[in-house]
Amino acid sequence: ASEEFMSMMGFVSGGQNISENTNYGSIKTNIQSFTKLISENLNKTNKMLKKYCNYDIKYCYTNEINYDILNTCKKNKMSTINPKYVYDNYLYDNLKKDLKKGNIYSLDTNNYIVNELDTTIKYIKQRGYSFKTLEELFV
Repeated sequence: ASEEFMSMMGFVSGGQNISENTNYGSIKTNIQSFTKLISENLNKTNKMLKKYCNYDIKYCYTNEINYDILNTCKKNKMSTINPKYVYDNYLYDNLKKDLKKGNIYSLDTNNYIVNELDTTIKYIKQRGYSFKTLEELFV
């Protein structure tokens, strides 16, 4: 990845500085440039998946509310998935206290989550909940 892209990723993910040589007056321009890059990459990815897999992408996923991403997804006629909870560890304990009907949960794919997944799924089912695909939810 280019230095400019990595600097922008640092900014978007919460960093204060885009780079040592960047003027803060250009932050808006950099964000607009980054948003354009997201949109272009989304379009390229969708076209490749359609061409090689014969699959239309219907969903955008984002962990945070970012209006540029939401607008990009909207322009591409895609539904945006924004989970209420994102877990990267302590799945069973966290989900046990956060479990509510209608919530969308996102799980990181790591050993912590994988090791607790079986127990957590059993707990969810014992509480009377079921699992649905996105297609089932949006019908």
